[in-house]
Amino acid sequence: MIIFAELAIILFNQYFATNSWKLRALCFAIICICAGGYLLTFYPAWMIPIAYMFIPFVIWVLVKNWKNIKLTKKDIIAILMIGIIFIGLIARIFIHSWDTIQTVLGTVYPGKRIELGGGQKYRFFESAMGLLLPLNAKIGNPCEYAMMFDLLPIALIAAFIVLIKEKKKDLCIILMLIVTIFLSIYCIKGFPELLSKVTFLSMSMGSRAVAVLGIEVLYILVMSLSQMEFRFSKAGAFILAEIFAILFVFEANQSNPDNVTLLFGLVAIFLLTMIYYFAMRANQNTNQFVVVMLVTMLLCGSLVNPLNTGTNQVLNSKLGNGIKEIVEEHPKSKWVVEGIGYPLNNYPMMLGASTINSTNVYPTLERWHKLDVNNQYEDVYNRYAHISITLDEAYTEPVFILVYPDVFEIKLNLKTLIEVLEVDYIVTPNKLEERYPVSEKLFDGALYIYEIEH
Repeated sequence: MIIFAELAIILFNQYFATNSWKLRALCFAIICICAGGYLLTFYPAWMIPIAYMFIPFVIWVLVKNWKNIKLTKKDIIAILMIGIIFIGLIARIFIHSWDTIQTVLGTVYPGKRIELGGGQKYRFFESAMGLLLPLNAKIGNPCEYAMMFDLLPIALIAAFIVLIKEKKKDLCIILMLIVTIFLSIYCIKGFPELLSKVTFLSMSMGSRAVAVLGIEVLYILVMSLSQMEFRFSKAGAFILAEIFAILFVFEANQSNPDNVTLLFGLVAIFLLTMIYYFAMRANQNTNQFVVVMLVTMLLCGSLVNPLNTGTNQVLNSKLGNGIKEIVEEHPKSKWVVEGIGYPLNNYPMMLGASTINSTNVYPTLERWHKLDVNNQYEDVYNRYAHISITLDEAYTEPVFILVYPDVFEIKLNLKTLIEVLEVDYIVTPNKLEERYPVSEKLFDGALYIYEIEH
């Protein structure tokens, strides 16, 4: 989404910079491709805030090029032809995908979800802690902690120095600050329902919008530092850097004390102080700042799996090889992961196994209606969901339990699993052959593969 949007802005600016109708047509054609790619990501939780993030650039390009906006007949014909082709292609895709789109829009989650934002104050401080979080094995869902390392305080200080102290009227920085304040209010305090719907942020959520904010802050940082003439003294820059580093680490510790140990905090303070210091003196020591940020980027990236650990333990484990062998021999076999949930419910699918309870991006209502003939639990399974299955002979009828908005559990007996879901193989941490008509195919330390005896 970011790449499509950034490329579109560059070409939008280039459109007005050239007088050649052929180059303009090419720019417009690629902009349409970017727009199509952006639309077809089909994830409003990020599409909406990212759209807000790029509105300042669109306005800025229009204002900057206002005097150059002159469309010839050839330009209009090219726009109409390319536009018709674009609309036709998008319409074709949507027509062929209409059933899926309707299914997604009709879900309880996320289709009928109305988000009001709020509750993300701590994330503004945790963005600075992203440098070392890959080293913390205690984090259950790392994706939810992922943030842009945005140098938030330095970006805002540089912006206000440029706009207020140096009295430069940079429209793009001003508009980006407005969007930053707007999205920050949504993330921290939230909006009333009407405002949330009117701004379309009801289709997003604070935890998604706050990651987008980090990118906006980075744009502000780069644009402000490139124009800032004010020079921080070494002592002043160091003192401010130290204060910001301690403040951010302290706040991160307050919100998640388990994630910020004493050693972790001290290392983070040291690193953040260095980075903030060189950022504030970037217009004096540009090369040093570039080197520090390159090292920071390498540190951030190299610690993240799979770069840090590799993929062999996932793709070439005893369990993984066992699944691949079975799939090669029985490619149409159906699998379930029993007794464990996300992310291991997706593991067999990674290796080619058709897994019934892998993460369902949209619900397979026909399948669940076979278990829930009276549609008693439809509000539970009609959603994007991570699905866990538990075998329990006490449940003569299947029961669906909503655990989180995007997680539900099914409790059922083996007979139902075999006869209704037509399962062939089970991956589980539980020893099943003592209770069920199954045969063990493989054991890998903690997990078994069982074949159903049909």
